[in-house]
Amino acid sequence: MITDVCKSFDWGIPVGLSYEYKNISLDARYYFGLTKIDKTENPDNAQNRYLSITLGYRFHL
Repeated sequence: MITDVCKSFDWGIPVGLSYEYKNISLDARYYFGLTKIDKTENPDNAQNRYLSITLGYRFHL
């Protein structure tokens, strides 16, 4: 199982930008993992890192 080789908790720093124009919003974030997530005998420098991009439209109710 994946829980046998990876830790279940991770610390990290999210950095992002957001822009809104009229009813449209754009958001981009990058996550820098600070914790090594590999818990095997010879751990590599495995850390969580990902990019998230969101495009949205706001409806007025």
